Amino acid sequence: MIWILLDEYASPASLESQFNFKDPLVDSLKDKGFFVFDGLHSRSDVTIYSVNSLFNLDYSPPVSNFMYATGYLNKSIWVKRMKNLGFEFISLDFQNIGNHNKIENLRIFPDNYSDQVLRGILFVDIFNNLFEKSAMPFDDYNQMVIKQFSRVVRVRRSKYALMWAHLLIPHPPFYRRTNGEINKSPILDLNTAPALVVTKQYTDYLSYGNSVVLKMLNEIPDWKSKTIIISGDHGARMLISPDDPRRRQPFGAIYYPGMDKNKLSKIKYMQEIPFYLH
Repeated sequence: MIWILLDEYASPASLESQFNFKDPLVDSLKDKGFFVFDGLHSRSDVTIYSVNSLFNLDYSPPVSNFMYATGYLNKSIWVKRMKNLGFEFISLDFQNIGNHNKIENLRIFPDNYSDQVLRGILFVDIFNNLFEKSAMPFDDYNQMVIKQFSRVVRVRRSKYALMWAHLLIPHPPFYRRTNGEINKSPILDLNTAPALVVTKQYTDYLSYGNSVVLKMLNEIPDWKSKTIIISGDHGARMLISPDDPRRRQPFGAIYYPGMDKNKLSKIKYMQEIPFYLH
């Protein structure tokens, strides 16, 4: 079982209404036999809560403070259940999930005391700039996930596995253009940038993400014999009000041999997907 999560990847309907963008990934995946959701929802429009709710098989995030939510995510009821069923868990994420260490510390959701203290000080941005490996840490992380996925997915295993890969695409900053070329002028402030520029950079980055995820899919040996989930964690939060429901409407697509599309169509929240898989 392989789950590829594309951070802040909005639903097809939201992409059309927010950005006037018809998503070609929908047809690409349908042509490959995937079931693509028309109106999937998420329990939250914040990554740590959305993913926490998914991995803890809960209808709502168990805590309201993300500094504590990271601890619940690391415990992860779903990972424990999968291991009890004989599965190995493989995580390519910047978060600690199911007692599996993150592959890169991006300090987005602090999960240790020093990072939590650091986040509370005024000079956190200066500190991060001094100690970051490069000017584009999110892009470095994405390229690391893409590279590791290509290697790990080809490893022959003695038992079933749940592989989780979390890409910060099309989450801002929008570091890449459609063809993968570096965007040398990514938007720094979504609140003040012109809407047309935000739309262009977001949809370009999303289009780049489409090519990445299709390449990842093709790298999976005999993928049509496996369960594959491709989803966002929430919708696109830009250019709309904080209470707009589209913020909680992510992309979602599933494939597995012999799947029942009528059954899958009953799923309303991405957090319900594990209940339909085992």
